[in-house]
Amino acid sequence: EPAAPAPALTPIPSEVFLKALPADATKESVTTMAAPFGTVVSVRILRRSKTSPIVNAHVKYESAEIAGKAIAALEGSKVGEATISAVVYEKRAPKPRAKKATPAP
Repeated sequence: EPAAPAPALTPIPSEVFLKALPADATKESVTTMAAPFGTVVSVRILRRSKTSPIVNAHVKYESAEIAGKAIAALEGSKVGEATISAVVYEKRAPKPRAKKATPAP
């Protein structure tokens, strides 16, 4: 049986996904790093677990223009020992829910 197609991704130009941040990154430190490019609407830190060294962040800017400036400046930049990646955030389509089988009468 063929595998189900991967969920579609929708780019959101005013939002930036920061990958490979230092393990000690916080909402405050990411906001400080993101703020020089323009108005930051929100920052969300994404960790696999509390002890995981892998830290990513989702930064929402006021506009796509500001996000583009941030991506251009932050892509490949060094934060401590980490070299971070900055890309346009892509929202995944929700996974389709399996329908529950109804018992036959």
